[in-house]
Amino acid sequence: MKNIKLKENLGDILFVLVYGLCSAAGVQFFLQSANIYTSGITGFAQVLVSSLQHFLGLTTSLAVWNLLLNVPLFIISWRVLGKKFTLYTITSVVSMSLFLKVLPEHQLTNDPVVAAIFGGALTGVGIGICLRRGFSTGGVDIIALVIQRTFGRTVGQISFIANSLIVIAASLLYGFQNGLYSIISIYVGIMVIDRLYIQQQLETVSIYTKKPEEILLFLKAATKRGYTYNRDFLGGYHDQPVTVLTIILTKYEEILLIKQLREVDPEVFINIQPTERVRGNFIQLQ
Repeated sequence: MKNIKLKENLGDILFVLVYGLCSAAGVQFFLQSANIYTSGITGFAQVLVSSLQHFLGLTTSLAVWNLLLNVPLFIISWRVLGKKFTLYTITSVVSMSLFLKVLPEHQLTNDPVVAAIFGGALTGVGIGICLRRGFSTGGVDIIALVIQRTFGRTVGQISFIANSLIVIAASLLYGFQNGLYSIISIYVGIMVIDRLYIQQQLETVSIYTKKPEEILLFLKAATKRGYTYNRDFLGGYHDQPVTVLTIILTKYEEILLIKQLREVDPEVFINIQPTERVRGNFIQLQ
């Protein structure tokens, strides 16, 4: 059990570092020097840094602003979305900010279209990897989830509004062309994220356990999904009774739940199969 937890924690740290490195490299090597903006809070931090330089002649740190803008969101997240979610989010934001500080701003290409494509792709790779691991990257993710729970707006609507504001700011500061380049960057980033992490990808999860009561209680508390279970199975290796539960989840739900299932029953056996489509009362959770 300790070895499993250690491997998971080391894996989490590795993924957080990869996210920070990829996303920061996309910004520092392609986007920032070309006055092209990425999505989310990092994009707003870019707007703030550019505005202070453009209007007041003040040079400020993108890394510092990226972290500071997230701090009030951490507090809201802690109260509304929970401690565990917030702690994971803090680690990913700190990783991104550290790499923004460590990596120098360096223009690798003079072609703004190339900069937008590669900058967007790198930030998309970072975010996609982070989401695939079940982490949030902070910023707009937190705002969207809080507003969704409070007012019922979808995550997609909130992200669209936030990114639209970033594009408008880019157009006002550096002209219409830079606004278009920012659209390219954001679009490429979204496409890469979709390739790496598809929230609506469905999976059939079969859970084999000797602790059915604990698993059933956990599933009832942790998910709105229905499930089927059968207590009449016999394990062939130990000749002991085994309960099999079958549930259909999205990829996102599966990533979050599997870790917790193993905490409920360290000896649980889980079989995950891709599901093409479902018919019937399957709710698409936002």
